[in-house]
Amino acid sequence: MTNKEFNDSIRTKIYSYPDDVIKLSKKFLLEADFSNKKDIVDAYSALGVAHEIKNNIDSTLYYYYKALNLVEEPNQVIQFKYSIAGIFLREKSYQDALELYNQSLLLAKQSNSQEAVNKINRKIAIIRNEIGQVGEAVRLLKEIYLDSKSANDVDLKFIRKDLIEAYLKNKNFKESESLINEGITEAKADNNKEFLFYMNSLLAKSYLFQARPNEAMQSINLTLEIAKYLKNQEFIDESYFLQAEIYLQSKSYSNAIEALKKTNTSDKTKSSEQLSKYYKLMAEAYKELDSMNISNNYLQRYIEEKDKVSSKRLYALEKIHDISLNEEVSKKEIQAKKKSYWIVTSLVLLALIIIFIARYFRIKARNQKRFDALMDKITAYENSNKVKADQDLEASKEQEKQVPLTKPEATPSIIHVDKKDKNNQEKDLEEIEKEQEDTTFSIDDEKVDEILKKIQTLEDKMYFLRQDCTLHNMAKKLKTNTSYLSKIINTHLDKSFSTYINELRINYAILELKSNKKLQAYSVKGIAEEMGYKNADSFSRYFKSATGITPSVYLDKIKNVK
Repeated sequence: MTNKEFNDSIRTKIYSYPDDVIKLSKKFLLEADFSNKKDIVDAYSALGVAHEIKNNIDSTLYYYYKALNLVEEPNQVIQFKYSIAGIFLREKSYQDALELYNQSLLLAKQSNSQEAVNKINRKIAIIRNEIGQVGEAVRLLKEIYLDSKSANDVDLKFIRKDLIEAYLKNKNFKESESLINEGITEAKADNNKEFLFYMNSLLAKSYLFQARPNEAMQSINLTLEIAKYLKNQEFIDESYFLQAEIYLQSKSYSNAIEALKKTNTSDKTKSSEQLSKYYKLMAEAYKELDSMNISNNYLQRYIEEKDKVSSKRLYALEKIHDISLNEEVSKKEIQAKKKSYWIVTSLVLLALIIIFIARYFRIKARNQKRFDALMDKITAYENSNKVKADQDLEASKEQEKQVPLTKPEATPSIIHVDKKDKNNQEKDLEEIEKEQEDTTFSIDDEKVDEILKKIQTLEDKMYFLRQDCTLHNMAKKLKTNTSYLSKIINTHLDKSFSTYINELRINYAILELKSNKKLQAYSVKGIAEEMGYKNADSFSRYFKSATGITPSVYLDKIKNVK
């Protein structure tokens, strides 16, 4: 199949039949001449787009990165970096997205492409808006909007939409509603139902932010009408989400739940962001209805969904539930019965306090037991290391004369991350793809020995503490490929890449926190970042799974150890 035949074929199928495009692209790769980079790039690009349509984020990034590594022409580099950054932006990985957008912006300026500069700056402004730099986002978007307006840019309506969202976040309702009315007039003139939906949706948000629920509901009913007319499930879901928020503001909690139930959250193509939004609103509604068990169940699912995309937005709902989990039930019982049943309420409160105290001491005793067990392991580990160091010193001369084993002794560990624990399987970018590939290929012993030595060198240099320590980056560092590295770690270290890295990080954290007084003064978030994690939740989860106690408990107790 020629390159033209391949591109003509996928062009007609890419959005309607992504599975067919994946099969066709893989077949094309098998037959392709790998010296012809254009063919390979086109195939990787098609695979990336098809997986993106299917919402397979890991595979999308995998193929986009493979294409990016092959292209040299600046415009193509900009295109792939822009596409990869878009995935990170959608998944709320703002730091990764911003880094790639800035690289693309530099290339676009060097190429004197004002259109590309505006396009990238628009995305940078969206990130600034999301991370709270609203003033800077508004300034940047206003410049792009005025520049695009004078140039009759086809993306003008999208830029207007982004500027409105920035104005809303900045609570500049006058400017936002002026642009919304301008957009509604234009969309009606062009009979553009899609943008009529966007503008009315933003108008509803504006009313919602201003606590004008009746007007917000009128606007959202109109957007729902348009969404159903377009038969666009994403628009329908967005309308019901907004409707639920309006009901929550109006304290119509049952209506909010009914609106949320109408969203298509069972669809497997839904993003984690949409699912987490659904769980968050459900948790809030059931909390207000005093259904704390259901509310907490949705809260847990919300947190789990956020963890999949390395979310940065867990704090709002967790803070909402801080009071709920410990005080809300008692507080409401006291308020409800205080006038006529104050004696009964006092007894109930006393009983709750006793239960709380008993539970506190039980947890404290359990944590102390687990801490003592962990300290025993640390002591045994340190003694073992001393003995091994003495033995190594005595045998060093003999060892130099011996041929090194292909499979060296694994690095000793204090604890081990449970490989069967599904809650702790946050896999690296390529690991999911690698599991689907053929693993029956063999690697010669000399190559295995060489890579294992390099892995040990990276361990010694504590490469695992870097936040960019991924399968892809480590393979690049070792000058090998991800397939080799993944197989060697699985075969010779008897664990997956993510388990291997997390064991190194948690073992290092346990020892370093024991002896490093400066590190003991850090917050859990600060310690997590020092250990290579991007957020405190992942670090805490792995730490507790491995040790039985949270990092906070370990810190409190280790500080009192003499």
